[in-house]
Amino acid sequence: MHFLVLTQYFPPETGAPQVRLAAMIRELLHLGHTVEVVTALPNYPEGQIFPNYRGYFYQQEEWEGVRVHRVWIYAATGAGIKRLLNYCSFTLTAWWGLRKAQRPDYLFVESPPLF
Repeated sequence: MHFLVLTQYFPPETGAPQVRLAAMIRELLHLGHTVEVVTALPNYPEGQIFPNYRGYFYQQEEWEGVRVHRVWIYAATGAGIKRLLNYCSFTLTAWWGLRKAQRPDYLFVESPPLF
């Protein structure tokens, strides 16, 4: 089966969601499934796009045998309007990554608690 994971946070970023998703994806691969990921350009926890990813709207790469589609995001940390723009920008740009991904059998969506 083909799984597509849609998440704002993914390695090389660090944090609990990234660790959980990476472990789940490794297990799916171990079970013989294929997996793709649509995620934001890495920016957490600093709130700045990581140096190797700056200047791109879309970037495709491979992570441990998984095709990863990365899209632009308004990078920000903390609370308030900047953080809301951070979430909303990923909502808007994720469609581009979803269009680039193969049609999945299952879509797994991981979302931060917004409110």
